[in-house]
Amino acid sequence: MMPLSAPLPTEWPAAPDAWSPSALHAAEACPRRWALQRAPLAVYGGKPLPHRPSRAAAEGEIVHLAVERVVVALRSAGVTTVDSPDVPQVLASLGWLDGVVRRASDDTLDAARDNPRFGALGPSIRRDVARDQNRLRETVQSILAALPSIPAQARGTRERSTARNSQVGRRRPLGRGAYNEVWLSATDPPLRGRADLIVNDDGGARIVDFKSGGRSDAHVDQARLYGLMWMADVDLNPLGRPPRDLSLQYSSERVRVAPPDSWNEFKEVVSERIERARGAVEDGAPTPRPERGRCARCGVRALCDVFRETPSLWMDQGEVFSDLVAEIVRSDAPTEYDVAVASGEGRTVASRLKRDARWSLDNGRTYVLLGTRKIEPLDGTSATTLYVPTATTEVFELT
Repeated sequence: MMPLSAPLPTEWPAAPDAWSPSALHAAEACPRRWALQRAPLAVYGGKPLPHRPSRAAAEGEIVHLAVERVVVALRSAGVTTVDSPDVPQVLASLGWLDGVVRRASDDTLDAARDNPRFGALGPSIRRDVARDQNRLRETVQSILAALPSIPAQARGTRERSTARNSQVGRRRPLGRGAYNEVWLSATDPPLRGRADLIVNDDGGARIVDFKSGGRSDAHVDQARLYGLMWMADVDLNPLGRPPRDLSLQYSSERVRVAPPDSWNEFKEVVSERIERARGAVEDGAPTPRPERGRCARCGVRALCDVFRETPSLWMDQGEVFSDLVAEIVRSDAPTEYDVAVASGEGRTVASRLKRDARWSLDNGRTYVLLGTRKIEPLDGTSATTLYVPTATTEVFELT
């Protein structure tokens, strides 16, 4: 593999016309990260840096894809409930849930191969996903078992490839029944997103969000944002009725989310959050909010000048694993590079970097290595620190 390029952006993206819950959370956590995830880069054909693949993201996509394929098959067979006697025959035609999850895993990971960052991270993600097949199947089974009926596809609510939902105007009020993958769109406040499941009846709408990982406070806020979107979507919910119930479906349990004390007050708070997020991302260079734990999880930190120029965000003598910003000083040794590692205030520390057959690094060039194993010298020796690439190390060349 060649090291990927990590140039600084020459232009920043504009704030969106409408915010998804995940985009709003990202901009609130760190406006600079939100912008770096979307900034066009010439070396990537005018597109942003490809996203960093992860096991959690892959497993979320696998679960959603597997559930959708089973629902489509049951719906096509005329099955209306998960306890129908026709369900086993449909599942058998799909290769049972094991086969559905296995194919969804293969399709999801094969589609990710076009991402240049998958070359470094893909093998470990494939191993983890293969090991977790039973857990993924159990998650899919739990979600399907929790469905009150087989969801229908809501007319006019499928998202198209354009930036805005071009089907606005042809969307219809959501009638009685269960619907999956429903796109919600609101202008006041400007929000948009895809609800995994909406069950609508005379008592109101129940909105369920499927989750493949562990619990998070962000999930609660996300569920409430979907509730607000439902209330403000004048096409699907022209009467503006509040949701009857909000819940999060995890692998083995459904967690009810309490609505806000006042939907009107929540709407005002969300509108203020959106305005603050818009200002933060459009205020010249978007505001960075560096914090060691947050930066360590950031998929675009190799592009961030604040991260690269602040060793305390990635270097800690007490940790086993470390990111690294290093200039190659000598590259002709057979097993190691001599490197100069930034240590703050313009100083560098002489260190060593173990060679890895996946990359060839050039003298005089500076690289960002994400996720190396750090081996400190023994006390009382004059040896330097050795950094060793791991199976999930990514290498970027500063340009």
